[in-house]
Amino acid sequence: MSGDYPPTRLQQPEIVPEHLQYVDRMRASSYRKYVICEDLAEGRMSLIYAVCLRYSQTRGPAYALKKKLRQNKDNKLSNTERAEIHALKVLRNERYVISLIDLVKLPCKKAIVMELAVIDMATVARKKKHIMITDKEKKTIMYQFMRGVYAIHKNGLIHRDIKLSNLLIMANGILKVSDFGDSTPHASALKEKKLSPHVGSTYYKAPEVLFGDEQYNEKVDIWAMGCSMIELYTRRIYFEASNKTNRSQLEEIMKVVGYFNPREWPYLTTLKWYAHFHRLFGTLAIDNSHDIAMDITGEDEVASNYLCGLLAKYPFLRPNARYALRHRFMRGRGPNVKTLLARLNEPEKKPSSSSSSSDEEENEEGAEGPEGAEGEVEKFVKGAEGGGEEKTV
Repeated sequence: MSGDYPPTRLQQPEIVPEHLQYVDRMRASSYRKYVICEDLAEGRMSLIYAVCLRYSQTRGPAYALKKKLRQNKDNKLSNTERAEIHALKVLRNERYVISLIDLVKLPCKKAIVMELAVIDMATVARKKKHIMITDKEKKTIMYQFMRGVYAIHKNGLIHRDIKLSNLLIMANGILKVSDFGDSTPHASALKEKKLSPHVGSTYYKAPEVLFGDEQYNEKVDIWAMGCSMIELYTRRIYFEASNKTNRSQLEEIMKVVGYFNPREWPYLTTLKWYAHFHRLFGTLAIDNSHDIAMDITGEDEVASNYLCGLLAKYPFLRPNARYALRHRFMRGRGPNVKTLLARLNEPEKKPSSSSSSSDEEENEEGAEGPEGAEGEVEKFVKGAEGGGEEKTV
C-alpha cells in the first residue's frame, strides 16, 4: 500500500549542499576521550552533556558535548548538524561566538564538543524574574549579542535562529551566540539561489519570512535581535501568537508595526503568501511601534529609537549589525555581566505564609527545588564535582 502514496519529507533522502559536503570527511576523536559529568539539557533534536577529558588531572566539567537525539537510517550526519559544524569552523576565532573544541565519533554518529557555558539568557530573563537586570547590563548583553551577530554576517552567514535561549553566558561573564543548526550562506552563494522560509523559531521570525520570502537576507537576524531586546526588557516573549502559524504571528506583529503596504515596499507583492494574507488582514492596522517601544523601555528615548530600528517592518529600513553597534544606545555598557552572574545565586523572595498548604504550593512552583537557596551556578558546579559511577559519552 505504501507504493500508492508519495514518500513523505522524512523518507526523502537529504541532498547535501556543496558547501557542506566536506564536513562528512572531517576527522573526529574517539568518544572514549571524554567522560560525562552531568546531563545539561534535552532539546527537541539533541542532548547536551557537561563532559571532561578522561585522563585530565582536574575533575569537573570542562566542555559541553552536543549529540543528535534521533539518527538517520543511514547513520549519516543531517544537514542541520553539517550546517552547525561548518558555521562553528568558519567562526572559530570570533570572541562572541561559541567555540568548537572537537568532533567526537560516537557509534553511528558524530557529536560536537564546545565551550561550556554557565546559563543561557532566556533562562535568566524568563525563569529568574526575581533577578534584576540593570540598564548597564542590558546594554552589555545587547552589545555582545550584536557583536556575535556582526561576526556571523561578516563571514557571509545568516544565523536564522537568533533568540535569547541561543545566547550563552560564560563563566567570565562574556556572552556568546550558539546553536547554528539553521545557519546558511546568503542565497546568492547557494546553487539554488533561494532560502527556505521554514526555519527558525516562529516567535522570532521576520515578517518577510512569514510572508514566504525565499530571497531574504541577514536583516532577518536584526528583526530577531529586536524581539530578543523586548524579551530582555519585559522578561517574556512579546510576539507570542496563540498558535504557531504564520497568520497568527503576523497578526501579533501588525498590532505593533501596523499594515504592510506594497506602495512602501513593492517587493511585497512578489512574496508567495502575501496575496492570501493581504485579503485576510485588510488595511486597518496602524503603526504603534514608537509608543509601545517607549512603554517597554521605560520612556528611554534612545533605547526606544534603537528598538524601533531593529523592528522596522521592512528589511531595507533595519540597520545592519555594524551600524547597530555604533548606536548611542550602546554607550555606557560594561565589559561583561559578572555582576549578573553573581546575583544568580540569590534566592527568590517568597511571601511569608502561616498556611502549610501555601508552603507546599511554593515548593512546587519554586525553581530551586529541595536544595533551597543554593544557586543555579553552585548547583551546576557541585553536581559535577561529586563522585559516583563514571558515565561514558
